[in-house]
Amino acid sequence: MPRPSTIKLWFGLALAVLLWPVGLQAQGPLTPPGPPAPAMKTLEQIEPRRPVSSLPFTISEPGAYYVTTNLTGVAGTNGILIEASAVSLDLGGFVLQGVTGACAAIVVTNVHGPVVIRHGIIRDWPQGGVDARSADFVTLEDLQVSGCGSAGIYDGIRVGDNANIRRCRVSGSSGNGIHAGDYAVISGCDAWTNEYCGIYADYHARVERCTAHDNGFDGIYVYNAGMVADCVSSTNGEDGIDLNSYGQARNCRADANEGDGINATDGAVVIGCTADRNMTHGIRVQNHSFLRNNRCSYNQASGIWLTSEGTVKGNMCFGNTNAGIMAFFGGNLISENDCSGNDTGIDLSGYGNRMTGNRCGDNTTTNYALGSDDSYGPIVDISGGGEITNLSPWANFSY
Repeated sequence: MPRPSTIKLWFGLALAVLLWPVGLQAQGPLTPPGPPAPAMKTLEQIEPRRPVSSLPFTISEPGAYYVTTNLTGVAGTNGILIEASAVSLDLGGFVLQGVTGACAAIVVTNVHGPVVIRHGIIRDWPQGGVDARSADFVTLEDLQVSGCGSAGIYDGIRVGDNANIRRCRVSGSSGNGIHAGDYAVISGCDAWTNEYCGIYADYHARVERCTAHDNGFDGIYVYNAGMVADCVSSTNGEDGIDLNSYGQARNCRADANEGDGINATDGAVVIGCTADRNMTHGIRVQNHSFLRNNRCSYNQASGIWLTSEGTVKGNMCFGNTNAGIMAFFGGNLISENDCSGNDTGIDLSGYGNRMTGNRCGDNTTTNYALGSDDSYGPIVDISGGGEITNLSPWANFSY
């Protein structure tokens, strides 16, 4: 019978034989198949934009570009010329500084496609800051443009149709601060001390949440069928807001302008606006206009002045040098207005006007000046106090 030690020896040898191929078989070639592949991104992958590091610079291919430092212009040239669509130019918060004899800071020529220019400072370029008048669909954001146009009459910013201008500040231009073509949207911008208009826009433009002050001509001018909303325009050399024809102004303030606070021709809509201390009328409109819930006070002519076929409802006019409301021609509806402390409360100088539900008091010459062919509800004198016994829904009150 084998000894236990012999059995253990044979068992150990058998186990070693079984495990031998696993532990000692070959592991493959040690020579690498080729050089190691790149493990890091290229500079182009990290920053795909193209740098702009000197002036003049021409962009002739689509893409994204960025300014790397403050740059100074060169006499006889534009700063940056953009000749391609689908371009984005980031000024990076840097300054494009003009010099005597230079042209415009940025020019976009004959481009019909998206161009975006943003985030920088443009100063003292003799022929304007941004000139994109021949380009459509340009977007400008967060630009500060000042002191441009010393070589003549040049706008601080000039763009073509379908432009979008956001959060730009323009001052000291020899022409308009901002001049935009048709269908522009101008929002959150400030324009001051420009020699012409602060903001000028052509047909069907929208100007919103902007301020304009101390400009030589109108603060905000929209040529035709435009909208001005939530804007403030004050101390300008002519009108605060000029809507021309078929324009609208909503929730705006026009204060202490040398002309009218708000001026329009035919078909204007003015709602919820304030026009105070202007040198002529607070609000002046012409035919077929609609004015509601406005406040006009301490203007040097009338609070509201209109020609014919308009509706004036729910307005407050007080402290104006002439009339609170002056209807110069006929066919107007004057209803539910408050007029006090003017020379005349409501003056219907024209013919065939209708007047209902107004309240006029403490006017210097008279509360109501009416023509023989005007139609109006009864005028009830409530100056003595006491119960109002006239129950006509068309009654006008005098005190």
